Amino acid sequence: MESANKLVVEARLKGAGRHWERAHVNRMLVLRNAVCNQRWQEVWQASVIQRQTMRSQQRTERADRRLTKAYERLLMALMRLRPLAALPLSSRPPRYSWRQPFLRLPPVSADIPAKN
Repeated sequence: MESANKLVVEARLKGAGRHWERAHVNRMLVLRNAVCNQRWQEVWQASVIQRQTMRSQQRTERADRRLTKAYERLLMALMRLRPLAALPLSSRPPRYSWRQPFLRLPPVSADIPAKN
């Protein structure tokens, strides 16, 4: 086991002028072992799928963070305005229900003759 580690891992990591970040070592070793075990195709395909999944997840997380920040900014801006409850009843906007149409025609009065 020690000789395999020396031949496969240390030979690749400890070459002249090679510097590796800790975060990249395991990924590189997986690919190196795939070459040594003649399993390159299946390991590479799994690697591609994993990278696509990670990118998609990162995009979703970034979008969620942006949406949360925008929501917080909107709430802060609304809190700076006078609250709706502090307005007198006559100046409050009417509440509309989704069941009722937003715009209504005025009621037909008995004084106005109907158009034919």
